[in-house]
Parts: sequence; structure tokens; C-alpha cells
Amino acid sequence: MKKITILPLTLCALFAALSVVLSQVVIPMGVVSVVFTQVSFLLAGALLGAKWGFLSQSLYVAMGAAGLSVFSGFHGGIGWLVGPTGGFLWGYPIAALLVGWITNKRGTKLPVLIAAMVVGDLIVYLPGVPWLAYVKDITIAQAVAAGMLPFLPFDAAKIAISVVLARILCPLLRKYRRT
Repeated sequence: MKKITILPLTLCALFAALSVVLSQVVIPMGVVSVVFTQVSFLLAGALLGAKWGFLSQSLYVAMGAAGLSVFSGFHGGIGWLVGPTGGFLWGYPIAALLVGWITNKRGTKLPVLIAAMVVGDLIVYLPGVPWLAYVKDITIAQAVAAGMLPFLPFDAAKIAISVVLARILCPLLRKYRRT
């Protein structure tokens, strides 16, 4: 059995906490708001790797599901996971997992980080847009128009921020990324 040291557990908890903090940076835009949580789940995958990135964001979602006020606007509870933005929240751990998997396999050079983070960002829309359509009783096209297209410019900026931070921080956490 592989021994787990305290550092990966601590980093996992810190990235869950970072998600809590960044989810409070909100730009209201209707049913779905711009939140800066993308930076935390993209960085969690790139810096912690697939397993620990996934666990950190799963912890964030689980805390919110348990009723802790960790989601945007200091909200929490299972209602947020079954409401209009629930699908996007479900995508956070998956996105961190994919970013971590890509960077574990391909490294953290600039083109890889950009590609991994674009994939990670877009993967959140796979459960998010259909769930938004279902909950709001609208078509997929309407859900894309309301819950995806207006956010892509903001996503590009958050990806750029995440790539820059990852390029700076990855060398510091290289030893723990591969676990």
C-alpha cells in the first residue's frame, strides 16, 4: 500500500478552500453568473495532478452539498446541485481530473497547459448546459446561448490567468503532481 503524506492532503484541502474563496468573486449575468472558480479547478488539475485535483474539487462540491455556504454568494445545500447551475458544479471535479490527466501524460509546457485548460474549461459545459436546459425547460440551443456563449470571453481570461499561475507554480509542486 502506498503511503500518503500530509502535503498532498493539505494541498487538496487548500485547493478546495481556494474554490470557496474564488466562487465569491462573482459577476452577475442572469441565471448563470461569471465566477472565478474556474481558476481554482484548472490550477488544481495542473498543480496537483489528476487524482488530487479531482479530490480537491470533489471536496468543494461535497462541502456545498452538505449545506456549507461555499458556492457563489455564500450559498450551499443540495438545492444548488439540482438547480440551474448544478450541472456546472458537477463538472468541476471532472475538469480538474482531465486537466491533471493531460498534464500528467504530456507535461506542463505552455502549449500543453493551454490545451489542457481549454479542455478542462469546456468539459464543465458538458453537464452544465444540458442540465440548465432541463431545469429551465428550454432547448439546448437556448441553454448554449444563455449558459455558455456569453461566458467564453471570461473563460479565455480565466484560462490565461490559470496558465500563467501554473507556469510559475508547477515547478514548485512537480514532486507531488504525479501522485
